[in-house]
Amino acid sequence: MAGPNPFVAFTGTSGFACDFLPYRSSNAYFRTLAAATPEDWGNNSALTAKADDTSRWVEVAASQRATWLPSVTNAVNMEALACFLMRPGQYTKPTLSPTLGYETRIDTAAGTVGLYESGTLVASASLPASVWTSSSVFVDCWVRSHLQANDRWTGAKVWSTTEAEPNTYTVIFNPTGGVGPAVVSTDPPGIGSTSVAAVSACRWFSYGVASVAPTPQVSSNATYYDTWFKTASTGSPRMLAAEIYIPGWNGVSAAAYTTAVLRVATEGYAGGAAWPFTNQLFAEGIIGWPKFSRVLPDTIFGRQSFTVADLLIANPVSASGGLRDDWLRAKVTNAVITLRYGNPSWPWYDLATLFTGTVMEISEEPGVIRLKLRDATGRFDRNVHRTTLTTSNASNGLPTPISAGTVFNATPVQTDSANLVYRVGEADVQAVPAVRDRGVALTTTAVGGSVSRYFAATDLLRMASAHGLAANDIVTLSSNAIAPLATATNYYVLATGLTSTDFKLSTSSGGAAVDITGNVQAIKGTLAFPDLLEFSAAHGLAVNDIVQVSGAGVPGDFTVGTDYYVVSVSGLFVGLSATLGGAAINITPINQKASWTTSPAADTLQTTVAHGYAVNDPISMTGGTPPAPLVADKIYYVQSVPTSVTFTVSLTPGGAAIDITGGTAPANYCVASVFNVLKPATGVTVNTSAYRFNSAAGTLTLLANPAGQITCDITGQKLAGVSGTSGYHALGVVIGQRDPIVSVDANHALGLQRSVGLWLTQPTNLLEVFDLLAGSVTCIWGQNRLGTLTFYVAGSAFTAGTVGSITADDVLATGQIQLINKKLPVAYTDGVRVGHTKNFTVQNDADLAGSVTAANRALYGAEYTIKVMNAGSSPAVSLDDATKGELRKVPMLQTCVVSDTDAQWVGQSNLIDSPKGLSTLTVTVRWAKLDPYRLGVATLVKLARYGIDTNTGQAMVVIGIEEDIANHTVKLTLLCELPGYYPVTT
Repeated sequence: MAGPNPFVAFTGTSGFACDFLPYRSSNAYFRTLAAATPEDWGNNSALTAKADDTSRWVEVAASQRATWLPSVTNAVNMEALACFLMRPGQYTKPTLSPTLGYETRIDTAAGTVGLYESGTLVASASLPASVWTSSSVFVDCWVRSHLQANDRWTGAKVWSTTEAEPNTYTVIFNPTGGVGPAVVSTDPPGIGSTSVAAVSACRWFSYGVASVAPTPQVSSNATYYDTWFKTASTGSPRMLAAEIYIPGWNGVSAAAYTTAVLRVATEGYAGGAAWPFTNQLFAEGIIGWPKFSRVLPDTIFGRQSFTVADLLIANPVSASGGLRDDWLRAKVTNAVITLRYGNPSWPWYDLATLFTGTVMEISEEPGVIRLKLRDATGRFDRNVHRTTLTTSNASNGLPTPISAGTVFNATPVQTDSANLVYRVGEADVQAVPAVRDRGVALTTTAVGGSVSRYFAATDLLRMASAHGLAANDIVTLSSNAIAPLATATNYYVLATGLTSTDFKLSTSSGGAAVDITGNVQAIKGTLAFPDLLEFSAAHGLAVNDIVQVSGAGVPGDFTVGTDYYVVSVSGLFVGLSATLGGAAINITPINQKASWTTSPAADTLQTTVAHGYAVNDPISMTGGTPPAPLVADKIYYVQSVPTSVTFTVSLTPGGAAIDITGGTAPANYCVASVFNVLKPATGVTVNTSAYRFNSAAGTLTLLANPAGQITCDITGQKLAGVSGTSGYHALGVVIGQRDPIVSVDANHALGLQRSVGLWLTQPTNLLEVFDLLAGSVTCIWGQNRLGTLTFYVAGSAFTAGTVGSITADDVLATGQIQLINKKLPVAYTDGVRVGHTKNFTVQNDADLAGSVTAANRALYGAEYTIKVMNAGSSPAVSLDDATKGELRKVPMLQTCVVSDTDAQWVGQSNLIDSPKGLSTLTVTVRWAKLDPYRLGVATLVKLARYGIDTNTGQAMVVIGIEEDIANHTVKLTLLCELPGYYPVTT
């Protein structure tokens, strides 16, 4: 090979790489933050293509002529490393390339990792068991792809994110034969530690050097940065550095972009001389220190705003032009920008990220370039992605509806008027539990008589005559005589096994067949004479019934899965035949030998092994001469069981023991053989619905023209093959997957795990959906400093757990606590009304059929089901008596939650029982720690003002944080209820 081709980090259209991976070239460390969507990841385009498209932020690791080399010296050594977030149904076939022409591809369908040369598979190996189990079960993984071009060998490693990097390659290809010493040398260091807890832990790791890499202080020493922070405002050297990632042309084609990084700081900075960051210079140029603000909305719950003041960069102008005029020509708008803060003596990797966002606008003033910045949530300032309907009716061109969670009374979108086809979601909709025509549930009709047979081995049900069912028909059963099938449950007819008389059922459209176990009756034992089976309890069988046998104890005279006919019934005793009305099957005795004991007077028989008999068990003797006076082929009953190997017998149940008088010849006895008989399905009729539901297509098909308006309840779309009704699941549905740039607080079980229902039929902005979800489950959402979208539960109660505290020592002389305003008791004092289980089709009486009940008329005519939360007030107000007009005075919270319990939780979180009124305060404190306070969570204020006890303090909810880098201070806006003061009057 003449030399390495241009580096291609990532190709393919169905993979996604992890945040925060390093990129190295020529012993230099680049943090290449890109903004590329999977659609951009085609061959001949770098992962960093189209950095103006901020819908996806990614970092990749790669090296070209890396400092680490195998033991065979080679001048052309290329390597790429990435962490793939694997999602069934989403990112399933990622490709990693150290150079054009050489690729490592993962195939999750086959469970292999393959090496490709110029598009041709040259070697493959099975994926590790820690990564891949089946085509539907696989996990996030690391992939390291190495190419040593002169020796022309290529190899790849694949390992999971929870284990250390292996020392050997998963697959290797060397066309010259043999791998040679190049791949048996000491491997480069692994990913930081021996175990990476999760992909989100990938902020830092060692990569590709011959010596041990330095451990960043910021990640290894929790107090390192905080200790410096405390002294930063007292003269400690400090610096702000900015990196702006903009797309650039690689000189080959206008469509092939790479990412250029513009670097500038408040002073000249080299990033440290030690690996992994060298020779990356930040020029002095930042003018001033910007402020960062995070503010909650008035409702506390919902979207936080994260803003940063304009970034001013010096652009001295001389006769030859401005120093940074090239910045004004670059495609800076929408470029990703990261601001980092720390001591200028530190290596780059110890600087803490203060802000990650995008450049909204660039402008020039005399000697200054002004960058207007916005937070990273702007990447979600777009409509929820969905397909467009292509129909022959008025629905043509409309967005396909999206259903998530539990949707109540929605109007499906008709897509085929002639065939009565409606859409209830984009795809992979879980279920449609109910369909109504003008408010009346569509009726069901009995088909094909009753179920005559079922087959546990194949899970088939059989009708006596043609049933007329079709795949995806929804059916119910009239009784539960076929375990585990139940009545009043919707089942879906499967295409598999469907004939004119046979069918299988599933609990979901196109899902797995219900495992038919059948209704079994236990056999207590068999009688070799007169060839009968004894049941343990009443069996309900009748002559000519068809049965089968199952279980571990089936005698050799019977075959599992074979039909037998009942030929005789006497109490608990039943005889079976192989043919209808034929002779009973000759039951061979179980070879349980019994012989005289040494004490005949005891009238006992003794077996050679434990017999398992119980008192009153029937027993017959055959295959020899029993001891006198017992005779063969006669039924006796166990009279007593002195030991596990001895017993006496009687002529009748509970009778006297037979006096055994003689005989010593051994005899064979038929002993209990426990197994099961599958009973027939008696009286089970099948009712089919008036509609069919296709889960995969998200369609509903009516079998007859409706009389009026069609509405339905929907259990919404699945995510990566898994269904769910929580807010967290709904978040993934509207984003399009479990997005790696979205994180949820550890306490999300209290918030986003609440059950919700979303039904989107019109173009909808993602930000609006996030607002609705957050407000519905009392969460706060926004971005963190790294640009990751975060959701977390707010601590709305002033007595809830607190984060941090403020004492007199923390407060600056110029920033004493001040009262901004004090409000009278808010309406929330009396209570709140929480709207839940949103009715997506509000119907008037005229829209409903005459048979709809008054209760359902009220239900279908209201936009929400209302939960009233009364906090109590003085004087007491009855919120239950709407005729007094009091209920209408209570504020209404409109949510997407769907349960009364969740609505109550939302109401309690929003209640503010504050007869003293609410106060808004501000205070400015020293910025002694990067994040000492948290929006929406209370902090304990111990300041001697407004009646606050300085020992116990007053819990106040943080609703605003402004960070002032220039003065190294934090200004807090606080919401609280101050101690009451009631003047004494005469």
